[in-house]
Amino acid sequence: MADREVCKSCGRTYDEFESHRAGTRNNSDYCSPKCENDARAGGYGEQSSSSSSSSGGCGGAIGTIFGIIMIGAFLLTVSSSNYKPSSPSSSTSNPTTTQTNTEQPLLSEENSTSNNTEETPISTITQPSPADAVSDYYSLINSKDYSSGWNKLSPQSRNNKNKHPNGYESYTDWWTKVAYIDVLDTTVISQDSETAIVESRLKYTMDSNGKTVNQSLRFHFIWDESSGSWLIDQTDKM
Repeated sequence: MADREVCKSCGRTYDEFESHRAGTRNNSDYCSPKCENDARAGGYGEQSSSSSSSSGGCGGAIGTIFGIIMIGAFLLTVSSSNYKPSSPSSSTSNPTTTQTNTEQPLLSEENSTSNNTEETPISTITQPSPADAVSDYYSLINSKDYSSGWNKLSPQSRNNKNKHPNGYESYTDWWTKVAYIDVLDTTVISQDSETAIVESRLKYTMDSNGKTVNQSLRFHFIWDESSGSWLIDQTDKM
């Protein structure tokens, strides 16, 4: 045993080995009878126990890690099965709303065009007052512009054989006998876009003797679009 440095059972060093092997055989591998008995009974009990404990600790650690991994995998599976993607209804409704808003301006534009077409006024010549037509007519007679006065009569009036048997000649024969006409009063009785009736009080001053004659007449006018003026269609004594 002199060549051994460590007890086969307890692992004591050589110095400790020599101090503990009293009473044992010199060739014993153990430092004392106790170590020899322990070795025989447990097969190096301390070393075996230590080795077993180490193996058990590693196995327990591996088992714990494996258990954690399995729990994590289970939770991930449950979470995946419960996951529901968000409904696309809200995003789908936005294009629908946008499409509706796009169509409204088109409808609004068509209505606006239609309204503008209906409201566009037809261009017409503004009609002067038929009362002014009476004053204008006698202004032409007073200035001896008989041809212009003649043109203020309608074709029907110019062709009236009772008043103008010889046409324009009969017209001028009468008016050359009148020196001046005063328009005392005019009243519009009725008027529309084509006809008008005006009553007027007149005073004639004759050319030959200066005699004056008062007379009231009712004028029937028709609107002449080509000349933009009222024409005397008929006169009646009142």
